[in-house]
Amino acid sequence: MKKYSTALALLVTGTLAMSLTACGGSTGANAQVPATQAQVRLPASFPTKEVPLLSGTLLVAAGDAAEGWSVTVDPTEGDLKAAESALEAAGFNESRVTKGSAMLQNSQYTVAVQSPGKTVTYLVTAK
Repeated sequence: MKKYSTALALLVTGTLAMSLTACGGSTGANAQVPATQAQVRLPASFPTKEVPLLSGTLLVAAGDAAEGWSVTVDPTEGDLKAAESALEAAGFNESRVTKGSAMLQNSQYTVAVQSPGKTVTYLVTAK
């Protein structure tokens, strides 16, 4: 029991110390600059030619051909409607539209597009 209590105390103390360090808010010459976020890239298997994305900053890009892909874009221009229009221009047909989301399909892929605000998320699955 004592080992468990000691380990738990160390874990709590370490977590608290890291949290306080991260929220330090130092200013001046000793201020720490947070590490820059690694640049997000589309998975090599993402169908870039078949599934057009809005231009902008990639925030999330993950997946593969077997399981599907999830891509979130912070667009420089455009919104959910622009994403739908780009997919339709690429040969996709709308199969369902709701407030804040749409589902489009072509012979190869199904794309669910969502936008809870400024960002646009694409969920792409191969047929």
